[in-house]
Amino acid sequence: DVLVLLNQFAVDFSLPPDLPILCFIEFLLVPNQVELRDGDIRSDISALDTNVRNLLRRLDSPSKRLRILRKCLIIFENDGDCTDYERLSVVLSLYHTEISSALSRDSGKDNELMEKLVMEMDLVDRRRDALAILS
Repeated sequence: DVLVLLNQFAVDFSLPPDLPILCFIEFLLVPNQVELRDGDIRSDISALDTNVRNLLRRLDSPSKRLRILRKCLIIFENDGDCTDYERLSVVLSLYHTEISSALSRDSGKDNELMEKLVMEMDLVDRRRDALAILS
């Protein structure tokens, strides 16, 4: 299992325990310039969604989940040549779900943070609408 190997690497080199999970999520979600071959874990979009959701559950902090998904989205959108709309749809869906969870969990807390999350969710909704038009 790749995750076991990554965790062992983190232990051996005294890295933070969640670093392998964060890097693996980024590896799975961020498009690359290399053409994916049959059998590549990143090529099966339906399995990709399930795998990333399972990895996100292993992160102990909701803010870490939001940060890694936002990072992947930013990297994705900065790639001007990318037309992998299915993968982008997965990233947007995962990010939307995490923002929703954060809003429902922290609804009575910091109003400024909640406003920013609502604004971010609106932006994600617009991106998803635009993607639906492109697809």
